[in-house]
Amino acid sequence: HAGAFRPDDVLLLETLAAQLAPAVENAQLFRDLGASYDHTLDALAAALDARDKETEGHSRRVVAFTLALARRMNLPEEELATIQRGAILHDIGKIGVPDAILLKPGPLTDEERAIMRNHPEWGRRILSGIPFLAGAAEIVRAHQERWDGAGYPQGRKGEAIPLGARIFAVADTFDAITSDRPYRAGRSYAVARAEIEAGRGTQFDPRFVDAFRQIPEDEWSRLRAEAISTPIAAGPLPLWAEPPAASPELEELHRLIADRLTGAHNRSYLEGFVARELQRSARYGHGISLVLLDVDDFKAYNEAHGPAAGDEALRRLVRQLRRNVRSADVIARYAEDEFAVVLPETDAEGARLAGEKFRIAIESHAFPHGGLTVSLGVANCAIAGGMSTDVLIAMADQALADAKRRGRNGVSVWGPEMAELPKPTEGAVPAAVE
Repeated sequence: HAGAFRPDDVLLLETLAAQLAPAVENAQLFRDLGASYDHTLDALAAALDARDKETEGHSRRVVAFTLALARRMNLPEEELATIQRGAILHDIGKIGVPDAILLKPGPLTDEERAIMRNHPEWGRRILSGIPFLAGAAEIVRAHQERWDGAGYPQGRKGEAIPLGARIFAVADTFDAITSDRPYRAGRSYAVARAEIEAGRGTQFDPRFVDAFRQIPEDEWSRLRAEAISTPIAAGPLPLWAEPPAASPELEELHRLIADRLTGAHNRSYLEGFVARELQRSARYGHGISLVLLDVDDFKAYNEAHGPAAGDEALRRLVRQLRRNVRSADVIARYAEDEFAVVLPETDAEGARLAGEKFRIAIESHAFPHGGLTVSLGVANCAIAGGMSTDVLIAMADQALADAKRRGRNGVSVWGPEMAELPKPTEGAVPAAVE
Protein backbone atom coordinates (compact mmCIF):
# COMPACT_ATOMS: atom_id res chain seq x y z
CA HIS A 1 0.00 0.00 0.00
CA ALA A 2 1.03 3.62 -0.48
CA GLY A 3 1.67 5.37 2.82
CA ALA A 4 1.39 3.85 6.30
CA PHE A 5 0.23 0.33 7.15
CA ARG A 6 -3.48 -0.04 7.88
CA PRO A 7 -4.55 -1.21 11.38
CA ASP A 8 -5.43 -4.70 10.11
CA ASP A 9 -1.98 -4.92 8.44
CA VAL A 10 -0.32 -4.07 11.73
CA LEU A 11 -2.43 -6.68 13.56
CA LEU A 12 -1.49 -9.33 11.00
CA LEU A 13 2.23 -8.51 11.28
CA GLU A 14 2.08 -8.58 15.08
CA THR A 15 0.39 -11.99 14.97
CA LEU A 16 3.00 -13.37 12.58
CA ALA A 17 5.82 -11.96 14.71
CA ALA A 18 4.40 -13.63 17.83
CA GLN A 19 4.23 -16.95 15.99
CA LEU A 20 7.75 -16.63 14.55
CA ALA A 21 9.52 -15.56 17.74
CA PRO A 22 9.61 -19.03 19.38
CA ALA A 23 10.85 -20.58 16.12
CA VAL A 24 13.64 -18.02 15.84
CA GLU A 25 14.62 -18.57 19.47
CA ASN A 26 14.63 -22.35 19.01
CA ALA A 27 16.80 -22.01 15.91
CA GLN A 28 19.28 -19.89 17.89
CA LEU A 29 19.34 -22.46 20.69
CA PHE A 30 20.07 -25.22 18.18
CA ARG A 31 22.92 -23.15 16.72
CA ASP A 32 24.34 -22.53 20.19
CA LEU A 33 24.12 -26.22 21.06
CA GLY A 34 25.77 -27.10 17.77
CA ALA A 35 28.56 -24.60 18.32
CA SER A 36 29.21 -26.08 21.75
CA TYR A 37 29.36 -29.59 20.28
CA ASP A 38 31.83 -28.44 17.65
CA HIS A 39 34.05 -26.81 20.26
CA THR A 40 34.08 -30.22 21.96
CA LEU A 41 35.22 -31.82 18.69
CA ASP A 42 37.94 -29.18 18.35
CA ALA A 43 39.17 -29.91 21.88
CA LEU A 44 39.25 -33.63 21.11
CA ALA A 45 41.29 -33.02 17.96
CA ALA A 46 43.72 -30.82 19.90
CA ALA A 47 44.16 -33.59 22.46
CA LEU A 48 44.93 -36.07 19.67
CA ASP A 49 47.48 -33.68 18.18
CA ALA A 50 49.11 -33.19 21.58
CA ARG A 51 49.76 -36.93 21.80
CA ASP A 52 52.18 -36.77 18.90
CA LYS A 53 54.78 -33.98 18.74
CA GLU A 54 55.47 -34.79 15.08
CA THR A 55 51.98 -33.80 13.97
CA GLU A 56 51.17 -31.19 16.61
CA GLY A 57 48.78 -28.55 15.22
CA HIS A 58 48.09 -30.74 12.18
CA SER A 59 44.31 -30.90 12.69
CA ARG A 60 43.88 -27.11 12.74
CA ARG A 61 46.00 -26.61 9.64
CA VAL A 62 44.45 -29.39 7.60
CA VAL A 63 40.93 -28.18 8.43
CA ALA A 64 41.81 -24.71 7.13
CA PHE A 65 43.37 -26.13 3.96
CA THR A 66 40.49 -28.56 3.33
CA LEU A 67 37.86 -25.85 3.68
CA ALA A 68 39.78 -23.55 1.33
CA LEU A 69 39.66 -26.22 -1.38
CA ALA A 70 36.02 -27.08 -0.67
CA ARG A 71 34.97 -23.44 -0.93
CA ARG A 72 36.83 -23.15 -4.21
CA MET A 73 34.42 -25.83 -5.52
CA ASN A 74 31.38 -23.77 -4.36
CA LEU A 75 29.98 -26.60 -2.25
CA PRO A 76 26.81 -25.98 -0.20
CA GLU A 77 27.13 -25.04 3.48
CA GLU A 78 25.69 -28.40 4.61
CA GLU A 79 28.45 -30.26 2.78
CA LEU A 80 31.11 -27.88 4.08
CA ALA A 81 29.97 -28.66 7.63
CA THR A 82 30.32 -32.41 7.09
CA ILE A 83 33.72 -31.99 5.44
CA GLN A 84 34.93 -29.78 8.29
CA ARG A 85 33.95 -32.37 10.90
CA GLY A 86 35.57 -35.14 8.89
CA ALA A 87 38.79 -33.14 8.64
CA ILE A 88 38.79 -32.31 12.35
CA LEU A 89 38.30 -35.95 13.34
CA HIS A 90 40.26 -37.72 10.58
CA ASP A 91 42.81 -39.20 12.99
CA ILE A 92 40.44 -40.12 15.81
CA GLY A 93 41.02 -43.81 15.08
CA LYS A 94 44.61 -43.39 16.26
CA ILE A 95 43.18 -43.59 19.77
CA GLY A 96 43.42 -47.35 19.19
CA VAL A 97 47.07 -47.30 18.08
CA PRO A 98 49.54 -48.04 20.92
CA ASP A 99 52.04 -45.28 21.75
CA ALA A 100 54.88 -47.70 21.05
CA ILE A 101 53.77 -47.74 17.40
CA LEU A 102 52.38 -44.22 16.98
CA LEU A 103 55.42 -42.53 18.52
CA LYS A 104 58.09 -44.94 17.27
CA PRO A 105 61.05 -42.88 15.98
CA GLY A 106 62.20 -45.41 13.38
CA PRO A 107 60.52 -47.35 10.56
CA LEU A 108 57.54 -49.56 11.42
CA THR A 109 57.65 -53.31 11.01
CA ASP A 110 55.14 -54.97 8.68
CA GLU A 111 53.07 -56.01 11.69
CA GLU A 112 53.14 -52.50 13.17
CA ARG A 113 52.24 -50.98 9.82
CA ALA A 114 49.24 -53.31 9.57
CA ILE A 115 48.03 -52.12 12.97
CA MET A 116 48.50 -48.47 12.00
CA ARG A 117 46.52 -48.97 8.78
CA ASN A 118 43.49 -49.98 10.85
CA HIS A 119 43.01 -46.47 12.22
CA PRO A 120 40.60 -45.23 9.48
CA GLU A 121 38.20 -48.10 10.16
CA TRP A 122 38.55 -47.69 13.92
CA GLY A 123 37.73 -44.00 13.48
CA ARG A 124 34.57 -44.83 11.54
CA ARG A 125 33.45 -47.22 14.28
CA ILE A 126 34.01 -44.60 16.98
CA LEU A 127 31.86 -42.05 15.13
CA SER A 128 29.22 -44.35 13.65
CA GLY A 129 27.07 -44.29 16.78
CA ILE A 130 26.61 -40.51 16.59
CA PRO A 131 23.93 -39.72 13.96
CA PHE A 132 25.00 -36.16 13.10
CA LEU A 133 28.56 -37.40 12.44
CA ALA A 134 27.52 -40.11 9.96
CA GLY A 135 28.85 -38.20 6.95
CA ALA A 136 32.05 -37.29 8.77
CA ALA A 137 32.53 -40.96 9.71
CA GLU A 138 32.65 -41.93 6.03
CA ILE A 139 35.28 -39.26 5.36
CA VAL A 140 37.32 -40.55 8.30
CA ARG A 141 37.19 -44.12 6.96
CA ALA A 142 38.21 -43.06 3.44
CA HIS A 143 40.84 -40.41 4.15
CA GLN A 144 43.71 -42.78 3.19
CA GLU A 145 42.14 -43.95 -0.08
CA ARG A 146 43.68 -42.99 -3.45
CA TRP A 147 42.05 -41.95 -6.72
CA ASP A 148 43.66 -44.93 -8.51
CA GLY A 149 42.41 -47.47 -5.94
CA ALA A 150 45.81 -48.15 -4.36
CA GLY A 151 44.89 -46.73 -0.95
CA TYR A 152 43.41 -48.30 2.18
CA PRO A 153 41.45 -49.66 4.02
CA GLN A 154 38.96 -50.60 1.27
CA GLY A 155 40.87 -49.84 -1.92
CA ARG A 156 38.10 -47.56 -3.18
CA LYS A 157 38.69 -45.90 -6.53
CA GLY A 158 37.65 -42.66 -8.23
CA GLU A 159 34.26 -41.25 -7.31
CA ALA A 160 33.54 -44.24 -5.08
CA ILE A 161 35.66 -42.32 -2.55
CA PRO A 162 33.56 -39.76 -0.62
CA LEU A 163 33.94 -36.23 -1.94
CA GLY A 164 35.20 -34.88 1.38
CA ALA A 165 37.91 -37.53 1.58
CA ARG A 166 39.13 -36.66 -1.93
CA ILE A 167 39.42 -32.99 -0.99
CA PHE A 168 41.08 -33.85 2.30
CA ALA A 169 43.74 -35.97 0.57
CA VAL A 170 45.16 -32.92 -1.23
CA ALA A 171 45.05 -30.72 1.89
CA ASP A 172 46.64 -33.42 4.05
CA THR A 173 49.50 -33.96 1.61
CA PHE A 174 50.14 -30.22 1.36
CA ASP A 175 50.36 -29.95 5.15
CA ALA A 176 52.62 -33.01 5.44
CA ILE A 177 55.10 -31.62 2.90
CA THR A 178 55.21 -28.04 4.18
CA SER A 179 55.27 -28.72 7.94
CA ASP A 180 58.37 -29.25 10.06
CA ARG A 181 59.22 -32.78 11.13
CA PRO A 182 61.84 -33.94 13.67
CA TYR A 183 63.97 -35.30 10.83
CA ARG A 184 63.55 -32.41 8.34
CA ALA A 185 62.34 -28.85 7.98
CA GLY A 186 59.11 -28.13 6.17
CA ARG A 187 59.59 -27.84 2.43
CA SER A 188 58.53 -24.99 0.19
CA TYR A 189 55.21 -24.32 -1.50
CA ALA A 190 56.88 -24.99 -4.87
CA VAL A 191 57.98 -28.47 -3.76
CA ALA A 192 54.52 -29.25 -2.39
CA ARG A 193 52.81 -28.04 -5.56
CA ALA A 194 55.10 -30.16 -7.74
CA GLU A 195 54.40 -33.30 -5.69
CA ILE A 196 50.65 -32.71 -5.68
CA GLU A 197 50.64 -32.11 -9.44
CA ALA A 198 52.62 -35.34 -9.90
CA GLY A 199 49.81 -37.20 -8.11
CA ARG A 200 47.05 -35.82 -10.34
CA GLY A 201 44.94 -38.72 -11.56
CA THR A 202 46.80 -41.30 -9.45
CA GLN A 203 46.78 -40.28 -5.81
CA PHE A 204 44.39 -37.35 -6.20
CA ASP A 205 41.13 -36.46 -7.92
CA PRO A 206 42.25 -34.22 -10.84
CA ARG A 207 39.54 -31.64 -10.05
CA PHE A 208 40.98 -30.90 -6.64
CA VAL A 209 44.53 -30.67 -7.90
CA ASP A 210 43.25 -28.06 -10.35
CA ALA A 211 41.46 -26.26 -7.49
CA PHE A 212 44.70 -26.31 -5.48
CA ARG A 213 46.54 -24.61 -8.37
CA GLN A 214 43.96 -21.81 -8.44
CA ILE A 215 44.68 -20.73 -4.86
CA PRO A 216 47.71 -18.38 -4.72
CA GLU A 217 50.73 -19.19 -2.58
CA ASP A 218 50.17 -16.20 -0.30
CA GLU A 219 46.64 -17.45 0.45
CA TRP A 220 48.04 -20.79 1.64
CA SER A 221 50.53 -18.89 3.81
CA ARG A 222 47.72 -16.81 5.30
CA LEU A 223 45.66 -19.91 6.09
CA ARG A 224 48.62 -21.52 7.84
CA ALA A 225 49.30 -18.38 9.87
CA GLU A 226 45.68 -18.09 10.98
CA ALA A 227 45.54 -21.76 11.94
CA ILE A 228 48.71 -21.67 14.04
CA SER A 229 50.10 -18.28 14.96
CA THR A 230 47.47 -15.56 14.94
CA PRO A 231 46.36 -14.82 18.53
CA ILE A 232 42.72 -14.51 17.48
CA ALA A 233 41.43 -15.54 14.08
CA ALA A 234 38.11 -15.00 12.38
CA GLY A 235 35.07 -16.84 13.70
CA PRO A 236 34.56 -20.45 12.76
CA LEU A 237 32.39 -21.70 9.95
CA PRO A 238 28.74 -22.01 11.10
CA LEU A 239 28.37 -25.76 11.14
CA TRP A 240 24.68 -26.18 11.78
CA ALA A 241 22.56 -25.63 8.70
CA GLU A 242 19.83 -27.59 10.47
CA PRO A 243 19.30 -28.89 14.02
CA PRO A 244 21.53 -31.87 14.84
CA ALA A 245 19.96 -35.28 15.20
CA ALA A 246 19.56 -36.35 18.81
CA SER A 247 22.37 -38.53 20.15
CA PRO A 248 22.14 -39.77 23.75
CA GLU A 249 25.89 -40.33 23.85
CA LEU A 250 26.72 -36.81 22.70
CA GLU A 251 24.03 -35.28 24.92
CA GLU A 252 25.59 -37.03 27.93
CA LEU A 253 29.08 -35.84 26.97
CA HIS A 254 27.75 -32.32 26.55
CA ARG A 255 26.02 -32.45 29.95
CA LEU A 256 29.24 -33.46 31.69
CA ILE A 257 31.44 -30.72 30.24
CA ALA A 258 29.07 -27.82 29.51
CA ASP A 259 27.39 -25.09 31.52
CA ARG A 260 23.64 -25.57 31.19
CA LEU A 261 22.76 -21.90 30.89
CA THR A 262 25.28 -20.60 28.37
CA GLY A 263 26.56 -23.72 26.58
CA ALA A 264 30.15 -22.75 27.41
CA HIS A 265 32.37 -25.37 28.99
CA ASN A 266 32.03 -25.71 32.75
CA ARG A 267 34.66 -25.07 35.40
CA SER A 268 35.53 -28.74 35.79
CA TYR A 269 36.36 -29.02 32.08
CA LEU A 270 38.30 -25.74 32.22
CA GLU A 271 40.58 -26.92 35.00
CA GLY A 272 41.29 -30.23 33.27
CA PHE A 273 41.98 -28.51 29.95
CA VAL A 274 44.36 -25.99 31.52
CA ALA A 275 46.23 -28.81 33.29
CA ARG A 276 46.69 -30.67 30.00
CA GLU A 277 47.81 -27.53 28.16
CA LEU A 278 50.33 -26.73 30.89
CA GLN A 279 51.78 -30.23 30.52
CA ARG A 280 51.97 -29.75 26.76
CA SER A 281 53.57 -26.34 27.26
CA ALA A 282 56.26 -27.82 29.52
CA ARG A 283 56.89 -30.67 27.11
CA TYR A 284 57.13 -28.69 23.88
CA GLY A 285 58.05 -25.19 25.04
CA HIS A 286 54.83 -23.55 23.89
CA GLY A 287 53.11 -20.80 25.82
CA ILE A 288 49.58 -20.86 27.16
CA SER A 289 47.55 -17.84 28.20
CA LEU A 290 44.42 -17.54 30.30
CA VAL A 291 41.95 -14.65 30.17
CA LEU A 292 39.46 -14.23 33.02
CA LEU A 293 36.66 -11.76 32.44
CA ASP A 294 33.98 -10.50 34.80
CA VAL A 295 30.82 -8.59 33.87
CA ASP A 296 30.96 -5.10 35.38
CA ASP A 297 28.08 -4.24 37.75
CA PHE A 298 26.21 -7.41 36.81
CA LYS A 299 24.42 -7.55 40.17
CA ALA A 300 22.86 -4.14 39.49
CA TYR A 301 21.88 -5.25 35.97
CA ASN A 302 20.18 -8.35 37.39
CA GLU A 303 18.34 -6.38 40.06
CA ALA A 304 17.17 -3.76 37.57
CA HIS A 305 15.98 -6.10 34.82
CA GLY A 306 15.38 -9.45 36.48
CA PRO A 307 17.12 -12.86 36.44
CA ALA A 308 15.73 -13.82 33.02
CA ALA A 309 17.30 -10.74 31.45
CA GLY A 310 20.56 -11.50 33.24
CA ASP A 311 20.55 -15.07 31.92
CA GLU A 312 19.96 -13.85 28.38
CA ALA A 313 22.79 -11.33 28.74
CA LEU A 314 25.21 -14.11 29.75
CA ARG A 315 24.14 -16.25 26.80
CA ARG A 316 24.72 -13.32 24.45
CA LEU A 317 28.11 -12.64 26.01
CA VAL A 318 29.22 -16.21 25.28
CA ARG A 319 28.04 -15.86 21.68
CA GLN A 320 30.21 -12.76 21.31
CA LEU A 321 33.21 -14.63 22.68
CA ARG A 322 32.64 -17.52 20.28
CA ARG A 323 32.67 -15.15 17.34
CA ASN A 324 36.11 -13.92 18.37
CA VAL A 325 38.13 -17.03 19.22
CA ARG A 326 40.06 -19.66 17.28
CA SER A 327 38.82 -23.22 17.07
CA ALA A 328 41.58 -24.36 19.47
CA ASP A 329 40.61 -21.86 22.19
CA VAL A 330 38.29 -22.89 25.02
CA ILE A 331 35.56 -20.75 26.61
CA ALA A 332 34.29 -21.72 30.05
CA ARG A 333 31.95 -20.30 32.67
CA TYR A 334 34.09 -19.98 35.78
CA ALA A 335 31.60 -18.44 38.21
CA GLU A 336 28.21 -16.70 38.18
CA ASP A 337 29.20 -13.80 35.91
CA GLU A 338 32.85 -14.71 35.36
CA PHE A 339 34.19 -16.47 32.28
CA ALA A 340 37.54 -17.85 31.19
CA VAL A 341 39.13 -18.17 27.76
CA VAL A 342 42.14 -20.47 27.37
CA LEU A 343 44.46 -19.49 24.51
CA PRO A 344 46.93 -22.29 23.67
CA GLU A 345 50.22 -21.33 22.03
CA THR A 346 49.63 -17.63 22.72
CA ASP A 347 52.07 -15.25 24.42
CA ALA A 348 51.15 -12.51 26.89
CA GLU A 349 50.92 -9.78 24.24
CA GLY A 350 48.78 -11.94 21.99
CA ALA A 351 46.49 -12.68 24.93
CA ARG A 352 46.27 -8.97 25.78
CA LEU A 353 45.20 -8.22 22.22
CA ALA A 354 42.68 -11.04 22.42
CA GLY A 355 41.30 -9.65 25.67
CA GLU A 356 40.96 -6.21 24.10
CA LYS A 357 39.09 -7.76 21.19
CA PHE A 358 36.71 -9.52 23.61
CA ARG A 359 36.20 -6.27 25.54
CA ILE A 360 35.31 -4.27 22.43
CA ALA A 361 32.99 -6.98 21.08
CA ILE A 362 31.01 -7.07 24.33
CA GLU A 363 30.95 -3.30 24.86
CA SER A 364 29.65 -2.74 21.32
CA HIS A 365 26.99 -5.47 21.47
CA ALA A 366 23.36 -4.34 21.68
CA PHE A 367 22.13 -6.13 24.81
CA PRO A 368 18.32 -5.98 25.19
CA HIS A 369 18.34 -3.81 28.35
CA GLY A 370 21.32 -1.58 27.73
CA GLY A 371 25.03 -1.96 27.34
CA LEU A 372 27.35 -4.11 29.42
CA THR A 373 31.10 -3.99 29.85
CA VAL A 374 33.65 -6.47 31.18
CA SER A 375 36.95 -6.28 33.03
CA LEU A 376 39.62 -8.77 31.98
CA GLY A 377 42.74 -10.25 33.55
CA VAL A 378 45.45 -11.99 31.51
CA ALA A 379 48.03 -14.51 32.71
CA ASN A 380 50.68 -16.36 30.72
CA CYS A 381 52.65 -19.37 31.90
CA ALA A 382 55.93 -18.03 30.44
CA ILE A 383 55.88 -14.96 32.69
CA ALA A 384 56.60 -16.99 35.82
CA GLY A 385 57.90 -20.27 34.42
CA GLY A 386 56.48 -23.68 35.27
CA MET A 387 53.31 -23.60 37.32
CA SER A 388 50.16 -25.43 38.30
CA THR A 389 46.61 -24.86 37.12
CA ASP A 390 45.75 -23.15 40.42
CA VAL A 391 48.67 -20.73 40.09
CA LEU A 392 47.82 -19.72 36.51
CA ILE A 393 44.18 -19.14 37.46
CA ALA A 394 45.22 -17.16 40.56
CA MET A 395 47.48 -14.96 38.41
CA ALA A 396 44.63 -14.23 35.99
CA ASP A 397 42.38 -13.52 38.98
CA GLN A 398 44.90 -11.01 40.36
CA ALA A 399 45.15 -9.32 36.98
CA LEU A 400 41.34 -9.17 36.84
CA ALA A 401 41.31 -7.51 40.28
CA ASP A 402 43.79 -4.95 38.95
CA ALA A 403 41.54 -4.22 35.95
CA LYS A 404 38.62 -3.64 38.32
CA ARG A 405 40.68 -1.23 40.44
CA ARG A 406 41.74 0.72 37.36
CA GLY A 407 38.14 1.66 36.66
CA ARG A 408 36.63 -1.44 34.98
CA ASN A 409 36.05 -2.02 31.25
CA GLY A 410 39.75 -2.68 30.71
CA VAL A 411 42.42 -5.36 30.33
CA SER A 412 45.28 -5.97 32.77
CA VAL A 413 48.17 -8.38 32.24
CA TRP A 414 49.63 -10.09 35.32
CA GLY A 415 53.03 -8.91 36.49
CA PRO A 416 55.16 -9.75 39.54
CA GLU A 417 54.07 -6.51 41.20
CA MET A 418 50.55 -7.97 41.46
CA ALA A 419 51.66 -10.97 43.51
CA GLU A 420 50.58 -9.33 46.78
CA LEU A 421 47.31 -7.92 45.49
CA PRO A 422 44.25 -8.99 47.50
CA LYS A 423 41.76 -11.13 45.65
CA PRO A 424 38.58 -9.64 44.15
CA THR A 425 35.86 -8.91 46.70
CA GLU A 426 33.67 -11.77 45.45
CA GLY A 427 36.25 -14.30 46.71
CA ALA A 428 39.47 -15.90 45.57
CA VAL A 429 37.86 -19.17 44.63
CA PRO A 430 34.36 -18.57 43.22
CA ALA A 431 31.84 -21.34 43.54
CA ALA A 432 31.80 -23.53 40.46
CA VAL A 433 28.82 -23.19 38.16
CA GLU A 434 27.96 -26.56 36.61
